[in-house]
Amino acid sequence: MSNTNKTIENLKSKLSLSRTIRHETKGFMREELQNYREHASQINTDRRLSADGKAEKLQQLKRTYENRVLQLSQRLKQEEQNALDVAKAGARKILTNNLPTVDAQKQKLFNQRADALTAKATFATSSGDMIAAIRELSELAADEPKLSANALPNIMRLSEKALANTGPNDIVKNKKVLQQIYETTSDNALPPYGKESCEIIGTAESIEQTPMFIGAVPEAMKEITLNTSKYINTPEMYLEQQDGQQGGGE
Repeated sequence: MSNTNKTIENLKSKLSLSRTIRHETKGFMREELQNYREHASQINTDRRLSADGKAEKLQQLKRTYENRVLQLSQRLKQEEQNALDVAKAGARKILTNNLPTVDAQKQKLFNQRADALTAKATFATSSGDMIAAIRELSELAADEPKLSANALPNIMRLSEKALANTGPNDIVKNKKVLQQIYETTSDNALPPYGKESCEIIGTAESIEQTPMFIGAVPEAMKEITLNTSKYINTPEMYLEQQDGQQGGGE
């Protein structure tokens, strides 16, 4: 196993850690809610307390658990974010790796054939013939990331020319075909493990955009306080407000 392959596996483990954290959050929050209920029950059944005393104790308990649950949420979110940051940073570093050097003879043969295909596309009398030459150029470079990277500007230029020579009835279809050719060439221009790195970044960003707590958890937290439910996915906002209130009182 190469060093880069080991790195990819390590970065994927960071994504797995995120999934583990999310899987465990429901259990953590269920435990906190159960503890809250037990303490609330003790207060409600305490005969030494008056009705007002019970109400005051319950409010104190709610404030305590509101803060406690949201601090837990903040720790879990931060733990996950740390893992995702490592995954993204590592994947982006791989994407900046140098592309493998192309054999000199292979580069020479590519240049000759690429020039011929460029001329074929340039002087074609129909957009279909132009697109066929562009596709052939992309396929010619497909097995070497550096050749694909070098071909990209030419493919873009020729694609613009092909679209300029496309009739209105075919413009949408040809745009989709040329976009696919460009994206395929762009994927082929990635360094080794580049595709996997892009997938890691995409997965990490998708996780970041998905709330950690959904469905039953935010709803259940209303039993503690509305704020607990409201800020369960944005505890940093709640904690900043708390810090501001404490600072203002000093």
